[in-house]
This record gives sequence, structure tokens and C-alpha cells, in this order.
Amino acid sequence: MNEQAPGIPALVPEGGRFEGRIVVRGAACLAGQVRGPVKGAGRLVVLESAVITGPIEVDRLECAGTIEGSVQVRAVAHLAAGATVRGTLSACRLSVENGALIQGRCSVGHSETESSPVG
Repeated sequence: MNEQAPGIPALVPEGGRFEGRIVVRGAACLAGQVRGPVKGAGRLVVLESAVITGPIEVDRLECAGTIEGSVQVRAVAHLAAGATVRGTLSACRLSVENGALIQGRCSVGHSETESSPVG
């Protein structure tokens, strides 16, 4: 994954910092530092320069950066070379490139009903 996500808005640009809750609708890109939950329906792209500290719950994930916290992906998660996930990772489908790192528990292949939010 390169350092750009063409056509996808950068919610937190490289060098930027954000603390709080992020709600994703459609496609979104993170390139800076985020502390707090990231949730929503859609595709989240985490670039190499990004460091996310907090839980993530999205439909699709493409990660080349660092995530520290629980990650729940309702469809497909892709970890590019150089990506790091420290925490629990749960996805219906998972793609991991050589050089990506998962430090924590990993669950792959759950059904849609198991991953649907309650309430």
C-alpha cells in the first residue's frame, strides 16, 4: 500500500493528531495519530504514517500503519507489509502480506451475525 489513497478523504492527515471518536461512512483515510474509537460502515484505509490507539470497528480495513487496540472487521481486513496490529483482531476474511505483524489474538472466518453490533 502506498502513502496515498486516491479519491479517499484524509480525516487526519500525516503529521496531524486527533483525540476523540471517529465515525466512518463510506471510505475514509487516516494518515496521522488518532487516540480514540473508530467505528462505522465503510472502508477504512490506515496509511504507513498513521498510529491509531483505540478500538476499530468497520466493514473493510486496509492497513499499512500501526493499530493499538481491538479491531473488528465485518468483511475483509488487509494488512500490508509493515503494518502492525497490537490487540485482538477479528475479521470475516483476512489478507496478510509478508512483513505485517499481529501481536495478539486473531479470529478469522466468523459469520456476519457474530460480528453485527448489538443494540
